[in-house]
Amino acid sequence: MGIKLPTKAAGERKLTELILYITKLCADDPFFGSTKLNKILYFSDFLAYGNLGKAITGVAYQHLERGPAPKMLVPLRTRMIERGDLRLDSRVDPFGYEQKRPVALREANIELFETKELQLVNQVKIALSKASATEASNISHREVGWKTTKMKETIPYPSIFLSDEPLSQAEIKLAQEKWAGMNADNNRKQPARKAASAA
Repeated sequence: MGIKLPTKAAGERKLTELILYITKLCADDPFFGSTKLNKILYFSDFLAYGNLGKAITGVAYQHLERGPAPKMLVPLRTRMIERGDLRLDSRVDPFGYEQKRPVALREANIELFETKELQLVNQVKIALSKASATEASNISHREVGWKTTKMKETIPYPSIFLSDEPLSQAEIKLAQEKWAGMNADNNRKQPARKAASAA
């Protein structure tokens, strides 16, 4: 069974509810604004793709200057504001930067999500809880998917499996041990193959 992405309509519906869920979850975070929302969405979706076998929303993410963001975010957010689901406040963050802060005006419909999906979102929120918008952006800039795309290009979900970090000594040692074990197994099988071909 391969890795799955939801349909576009299902993805948009789940993205709407996920925005509301994250916005409520981060209500007490002084650094929470549109930039940090985008990063929590990105890491939640891509880590779900890598660890759970499917993205939570499956919507397309694009390369923007401040890091990955859902391609449909701006028009979707506009519709959410028009429906009365969301409000966008302008305020100043603790470092004095202007912040566009989403405020949920209703509860998210969490019945659309599996428990393990919400648990993952909560873990991402906790991991980024002390990060400012700039720090959250910088973390996302380390992702291979962001590094290998250009402005407004789609970031492929499978890029979550890629890393350009150098291997640690422990990882190199483990690979060498595995390789040596594979070679030993192959060498033990060689005589049997030769005997079979001689017969």
